[in-house]
Amino acid sequence: KFQINDYIVARFDESKPHGGLAEDRVVLTYLSKKCPSGIPPTITCGLPASVMAAKRVVQEFVELHHRVLILGGSGSAGGSMIQ
Repeated sequence: KFQINDYIVARFDESKPHGGLAEDRVVLTYLSKKCPSGIPPTITCGLPASVMAAKRVVQEFVELHHRVLILGGSGSAGGSMIQ
């Protein structure tokens, strides 16, 4: 699925991530994808964590029918929450 020197994006496999900013990390292949060629790896590396943070906020507040004001929705977590 992956070749040497491929840039990949992986989602954390535990509920509270640790070591996600390390140079090397063992990840599950089914939670991993190749970096899109049009997006630099420095941008894509934060996407899984920000999407999971957005999902947690939505699950804890929006699904309980609370109103949520999203300030700074142009970031990756805010943008994911708005979507």
